[in-house]
Amino acid sequence: MIFPEFLYLNRLERLKKVYSDSELNRDILLAVLLIDEKDNHEYFLHKYNASNKIKETLKKISENLKKIQNEKEFFVNDLTKNAYFFGKKNLIALNLINFSINNKLKSIDFVNTLNKILKIKVPLFPINGELLKKKGMKEGQSLGNVLKILEKEWVTNNFKISNERIDEIIQINLN
Repeated sequence: MIFPEFLYLNRLERLKKVYSDSELNRDILLAVLLIDEKDNHEYFLHKYNASNKIKETLKKISENLKKIQNEKEFFVNDLTKNAYFFGKKNLIALNLINFSINNKLKSIDFVNTLNKILKIKVPLFPINGELLKKKGMKEGQSLGNVLKILEKEWVTNNFKISNERIDEIIQINLN
C-alpha cells in the first residue's frame, strides 16, 4: 500500500528521462509528488508540518503550474518576461515539473524548452530610486509608485523605456 500523499510516485519515472539535463532538489521532488489540480500538497504540508519556506515554494509552483495549464504558450510567448518575473531557476524547475506531470510532453519538448530558458538573458530594471531623486523626486511613497509605473511600462514595452518617457512620468507624478 502506498501512502495516499505519494499518489504520484510514478511521475519520478518520467524524471529519469531528463535527469541529467536538470537540477533536481527537494522542492522539485516534493512538487512532482504532491502537486495536482487539487490542493493535495496543502494537506501534506499541514499534516507533516513543513517549513514556511517549503509551503511558500510549493504554493508558488502550484500557482505557476496552473498558469502553464491555462496558457499553453507559457514557455513560448513572453518567455523573457516570465524569466524576469519568476527567474530562470524557477522556470527550469517549472519546466521539469510540468514535464513530469504532463504525459503528453515528449523528452525533446522538455529539452528544447530548457535550452530556450538557458539562452535567455534576464533583463535588469535600469531605474532605481537614486536616479529618480537626481531627476527631482523626493523619497517616499510617490517615488515607490513611480518606480512601479516605470517598471510596468518598461516590461510592457519589451524592456525598453526612453529618458523622455521617464521624465514625463516623473512630471505627471510630481504634480
